[in-house]
Amino acid sequence: MIEARNYAILASLFGMRHKSMLETPSLIIQHFKDSKFDFKFIHSKQNKTGTECYVPILLPVLNIINENGGTLPIVRDNANTNKTIKLLFKNVGINDQVVITNYTYKRGVIKEKNTLDQVITTHDFRSSFKSNLASRISDDVTESILHPEKGKNKVSKLYDKLTMLDKAKAFIQEIKEFNKDEEKRSAIYTL
Repeated sequence: MIEARNYAILASLFGMRHKSMLETPSLIIQHFKDSKFDFKFIHSKQNKTGTECYVPILLPVLNIINENGGTLPIVRDNANTNKTIKLLFKNVGINDQVVITNYTYKRGVIKEKNTLDQVITTHDFRSSFKSNLASRISDDVTESILHPEKGKNKVSKLYDKLTMLDKAKAFIQEIKEFNKDEEKRSAIYTL
């Protein structure tokens, strides 16, 4: 269950697909500090998109790293990880009814009802990164961590002079801003 809990926290706070998560244990945890910023991050190379970004390490991830002797935990293959997260959801009682919509060529739209603990997958955690931050951080800042080059054409790539570090700083700055407000302060999205 600890493995499943760790996966859920890490994937949802890194915003990564399972394939990229497999590589996290080999990544070096880096530290940036100047007069305005002080944060840890990993340099992620997103397999599917072939893009790179610096992903800031938030407090819940740092806690897992500390529990794991200063390193990111090993991530198992997709099938086993999916089994353990389904078991975790079942054991903690996350079994809300959901409707899954599938679009097929031969049968058209197929809607099926099931419980969340039966349909949750590793990819759902990646999606939660953006949706959980949607009301707090601008899409552009979140996308710079998830999809650093999404929607950019050749000309915009040429003129985009922001470094991966600049994008990570912008993300951290947004987190600092909403945590200043007592009502918006987050125990999860914090350093």
